[in-house]
Amino acid sequence: TRWRALEPDGEVLLFARTTGTNMLVANDTTRSLRRSAPRMLQVAHTNACDKSCDFCYRPQDARNRWTFDDLVELARFCDDWGVLEIAFGAGEPTLFPRFPELLHAIWSQTGLCPSFTTHGLRLDAAFLRAIRGAYGPLQVSVYVEDDTLAIVDLLVAERARFGLNYLVTPRRVRSLEADVFAFADRGVRGMLFLSYKGCDPALPPS
Repeated sequence: TRWRALEPDGEVLLFARTTGTNMLVANDTTRSLRRSAPRMLQVAHTNACDKSCDFCYRPQDARNRWTFDDLVELARFCDDWGVLEIAFGAGEPTLFPRFPELLHAIWSQTGLCPSFTTHGLRLDAAFLRAIRGAYGPLQVSVYVEDDTLAIVDLLVAERARFGLNYLVTPRRVRSLEADVFAFADRGVRGMLFLSYKGCDPALPPS
């Protein structure tokens, strides 16, 4: 396992991107250390998305000027800076041209761990095999209208590193426990619970 080190204030964080393991060290020798770089950089590299969720807060009419080369250059800069991870989101990341190639470029040319958040509808065995070994855990957003269980089954079958983003609403609270157990039974080992940020008065914001 190859470890990279980040120095938060008074501590040293060791990170292994191949396993996602984090180890925090704090003692007398680390007390004087001060943070010089963020742990993770989140990048909205595309606003394009093939879903039209009414609660989405991204600027749907905003044009994106990121290019493949721009993102690789950004990753190299962040690597030199000391950043550990770079996470892609906002629109649907898999719509970005040459996205699997981008993940491999970042993984092979830097020490960063790239990851991304997706609705999961564009994932298939070929895509997952194309990015295997070149990303940290991907996050799949859970939508009531999508067959998330089928997406989970695919990810498990392809031995993907993944977790779920679960939007908690008043309606979903009633099924939350059953959903968690159903996902866990399918092989999900990580879930992130999110609060609603839209304008529907029936769904309180965070």
